[in-house]
Amino acid sequence: MPWAELLRKVFSLDVLSCPHCGGRMELMAFIAEAAVAKKILDHLGLASTGPPLVRAAAPEEAAEPGPEYGGADPSYDD
Repeated sequence: MPWAELLRKVFSLDVLSCPHCGGRMELMAFIAEAAVAKKILDHLGLASTGPPLVRAAAPEEAAEPGPEYGGADPSYDD
């Protein structure tokens, strides 16, 4: 299944719909080389780096303890 169809089904997002006129866009090229993609984006004046990496925050204390997985399921006790 094409990637655009998968995105439409999963996220209800039509990535091939033109945001200006609503017409259909076509995939012209797939650029797999990071250096080439960076050069093109820089030339177009677009961001060529991703967002900065941030360390994940420490988890907060849970309001309720999670389920006990080590014990027997009481619904199966006779």
